[in-house]
Amino acid sequence: QTYSGGTVTLYQDAATAADFGALSTFTDGTAILIGTITTLNRTLFTSTLGSVLGSVDWTGGTRLDDIAPWDQDGWAFLSGLTNRVDSVVPGFDEAWDGKIEPSEPIVAGESSSWGSVKALFNR
Repeated sequence: QTYSGGTVTLYQDAATAADFGALSTFTDGTAILIGTITTLNRTLFTSTLGSVLGSVDWTGGTRLDDIAPWDQDGWAFLSGLTNRVDSVVPGFDEAWDGKIEPSEPIVAGESSSWGSVKALFNR
């Protein structure tokens, strides 16, 4: 199944008051990133297990400016899914467990030996 045009919002929330049975408890913080789901493909491998692969373009939120404009598009939306009754919260059809990440590193990595990393903490 293929979808497009949805939205995803990530909220900052210092508390852990979320209740999986009440969706409104997941929106009681500040919206730090808001994005448009440009593509989303949902695939079932068996009758109870599958995966989700999509793409998100960030368009708003209080932390949007922390991401360079050229890095705001094309983030990967990755998830596994199950519809097993013992894994899904009542009121939902499926349980998704995934992440959204940039397609390429935003901050370049650098090579270093383990010894030099440890030396940073011995100063």
